Amino acid sequence: MITESFRETMTLIENAMETRVRGKGRDGLERDCDRSTSNMMYAAFVHRETRPVEGISDPHFHIHAFVFNATWDQEETKQCSRFCTPGIWLSLSGVRPVAAKPP
Repeated sequence: MITESFRETMTLIENAMETRVRGKGRDGLERDCDRSTSNMMYAAFVHRETRPVEGISDPHFHIHAFVFNATWDQEETKQCSRFCTPGIWLSLSGVRPVAAKPP
């Protein structure tokens, strides 16, 4: 049950993801807007108990999520030459964090 709730929550958050688009487009016009990408990268860690207090842990099933500052922007394919990788990994603020292969 908790994993279903976790996935549902993360899906709601993921659907709201955007990236910041700046700079000149292929048409030469300046861009300064937010673009919906509806995806994000995160890692989930399942824990079955609390941290030990005086050497004793209590049962407590919970999930931690680490959300990376990254989203896949498929629209950037329209801004690339034929030698570009289709799409581009961007930070949620619109900065290209690292060169990466598409998912």
